[in-house]
Amino acid sequence: DNIKMDDVFNTPVQRTGPSSRVIRRQSGLPEKPRNLKEQTMERSFRLLDDAIGSPTSTITQKPGFDISHVPRPTLGSMNLDNTLFMPARGDRTSLGQGQGSDRSIFGQQAADVTRTAKLDHTVMRFDNNQSLLSATLYSNDLEENPGVQSTENLFNEFLSVMTTGSMGLDTIPEFEDMLSDHIRRLRQLLKSQPTFRDKNPKTAAVCEDLFNERNTWRILNKLYTDRLITSAQDNSDAENLVPLTPNSEKRIIERFFIGNKEVRQAYIVVDWLEKNARDANERIITQQMEWFTDATICWENTTAALCRGQSRPGMVKELDPDAPNRKGLVLHELDVDDDNKLLFCMMNLVRCGLLDEAQELCNRLGQSWRAATLEGWKLFHDPNYESGTDGRGDKLPIEGNIHRDIWKKAAWGLTKDKSMPQMERSMYAALCGNLEQLRSVYTQWEDKLWAGAKCAVDVMVETEIRSHLIKNFTELPIEYWNSPTSLSKVIAEASSGLSDTANVNKYRKIQSHIILDDYPGLLASMKEWVQEDGGLEAHLLRLLCHIVLVHRSLGIHGDPESEERILIEYTRKAAKLEVEDELCKDLVENNNVIRMKVLARARGQSKSAEEATTPDVKTKATDS
Repeated sequence: DNIKMDDVFNTPVQRTGPSSRVIRRQSGLPEKPRNLKEQTMERSFRLLDDAIGSPTSTITQKPGFDISHVPRPTLGSMNLDNTLFMPARGDRTSLGQGQGSDRSIFGQQAADVTRTAKLDHTVMRFDNNQSLLSATLYSNDLEENPGVQSTENLFNEFLSVMTTGSMGLDTIPEFEDMLSDHIRRLRQLLKSQPTFRDKNPKTAAVCEDLFNERNTWRILNKLYTDRLITSAQDNSDAENLVPLTPNSEKRIIERFFIGNKEVRQAYIVVDWLEKNARDANERIITQQMEWFTDATICWENTTAALCRGQSRPGMVKELDPDAPNRKGLVLHELDVDDDNKLLFCMMNLVRCGLLDEAQELCNRLGQSWRAATLEGWKLFHDPNYESGTDGRGDKLPIEGNIHRDIWKKAAWGLTKDKSMPQMERSMYAALCGNLEQLRSVYTQWEDKLWAGAKCAVDVMVETEIRSHLIKNFTELPIEYWNSPTSLSKVIAEASSGLSDTANVNKYRKIQSHIILDDYPGLLASMKEWVQEDGGLEAHLLRLLCHIVLVHRSLGIHGDPESEERILIEYTRKAAKLEVEDELCKDLVENNNVIRMKVLARARGQSKSAEEATTPDVKTKATDS
């Protein structure tokens, strides 16, 4: 086509046809065309519906959809098999179904009756596949906090898990999955509008509570699997399972982890905290990684200034990694900002257990030397001693660092150098076990616990290596060996100054008792909380109740009075939330007198349970 000069100088007109993603982003055009005639209220309904709708299916609500005819969900509107968020369960055998199952409050007969009856209860799905929002817009609480009522079906979902055959440790992953689905939906709702969190504080609080509860079930699952399954295995033949290779630090520690539950469980705590941090900061990490979208050379602004002969007074004249510290000079101010952002991002990646991603980021930005410094902590292992080539073929690559002790002492010295950036010192402190440096940058309970547990594992590993290898090791500072290796001391230091007034601190205390394997202490704390004036939040009370139920299903029993008190309080709360009476029956199936007391309290009856008990029930209670 011929282009005329007049066409070139014409006033630009916004394109109405298809355009590339780059053009749309740079011109400010929306990714998708918007319907400007759409009413504000209808758009708000659709945004909320997309945010808190079913995790298994998303229903797009049409503009102008009339919701006045939609009935409120009632009992019997949903069959148990169709409960949302419930993963498919096959035939599985779980810990606790054997010897411990007869001690569980869920009898086999009750479970069979429950599976046959197919309890109907209130959940999110209802007739004609309408969305959750359309069904619950009548609630005043939902209008102010749309995410609050959407989580009430968790009570029924937890009930269905406990009454459909899954017992013991098999129930915990299902709890995690259900909570993760709700967390994802609530986060999507909170991100739907910039001011939504401030205008709906209850929704944000519920999301935080569910996140803490999910983390609690996660650590309980990890530690109890180790204590009840891994530790119960016969490890007497660990020497045969792991061959002892000369000078192999890796093989020594593999044996150490098999035979020592303390270091194994401390490592589980570290892995758990890193996984939680990844889930909590996934969006932040993504945003930070976007700071460095393009591959480049190291210190490109300083390099460009030196190449043009435009260096400023005090600017470094050499570009080796040590030049700024060795010469006492500075980089270009833009490179200083870039380095600070890089170190901050790398520290977050290390905190989340993403060391490989941190090294990859350094390589992409032309700082391969910095990525190499993060390799020095790895345990040495030469696989050629185990599978030699007998002179034929190439040798296998050596793993780890044979001079790891020297690297650790050098890294320790770097963490003490106050001329280095704080984030850089902290990053190396996490890899060489300098707990004091990590304490100076962390204030949150989870971060302080991660720092203490990680350094505890580091000290235990170093002690084991030095006790088995005949080698002249480099001496490490006395502060390194003074780091506590007991999880009880680590938790005590991390928990100093915490009180039980805030909900989040209650979750932390529960997690602390689980880590320390202190179920009696946990029961005492939970009983104290349920007796407080004003009661507990519904979701926290549900967590306390199901912790008791899971322990009973595993054959782990505590103070009966404390357990019954927690179950009774939860039943009263459940009755107020209109959860089925089957919950009241199942909670205390092994003691009918207590069951009648619970039902009497929940329904506000004035007569005692003994007066309401039928002759047959009295006979069964006496026999039990």
